[in-house]
Amino acid sequence: EMISEAIGKAKDKAILYGKGPAFSMPSGIVPRLAQTSKPDAYPATAPAWQDLHSTHIITIDGTLTGAAFWAALRVAAGNTFTRYARGEVSWVMNSKTYAYLESKAIATTAGGQWVALIGGRLPIVSGNIDVLEFLPDGDIVGGYWQLYLLAQHETAVLGADRTGATLRIKNATLIYAYERFDGTPIIPEGFVAMNIMGQAVTTEMSFPANAANDATLE
Repeated sequence: EMISEAIGKAKDKAILYGKGPAFSMPSGIVPRLAQTSKPDAYPATAPAWQDLHSTHIITIDGTLTGAAFWAALRVAAGNTFTRYARGEVSWVMNSKTYAYLESKAIATTAGGQWVALIGGRLPIVSGNIDVLEFLPDGDIVGGYWQLYLLAQHETAVLGADRTGATLRIKNATLIYAYERFDGTPIIPEGFVAMNIMGQAVTTEMSFPANAANDATLE
């Protein structure tokens, strides 16, 4: 269960922040939005490259309150407009950002009760919220997820090994699992990345070293 959860988290992180084929990884949504020039390896058959860093990477003033805050959020989210997707947008953020949103949505009912009317959906903007804790505080990424193309090259492999010298000495068994994917946002203008705490959006994220073929590891 823990291994399958780890694979799922790694896949989510790669879809959002992956460094691309040069690093044997999918291409992430946020790094694509942050590009300021067309990459040399940009496919000739792909849709025309667009500079989206000033329209789809957005900082919202965290001191805004009430209708002004939600209006700014709505305008930022509106940049996901595209003719290539239907349905509803969805959003990802960490739990601290979710709590911050709730603090902006606190209101009183007719009965005098205090409530935060979010309930897993982004108010005004609409769309489901998924909590992914690896996102930085204040950052929200979202859009039409069907516009991200994820290609699976190899299904999940689960195995065990105790052949390494270190493992034998410790009488230990290594349990491992992996999947192989490529991916890229095929219509990147269908996504936005924003920070609602007045900070710059994080556009790069570190990943653990690729040790799969490191012969020195035991």
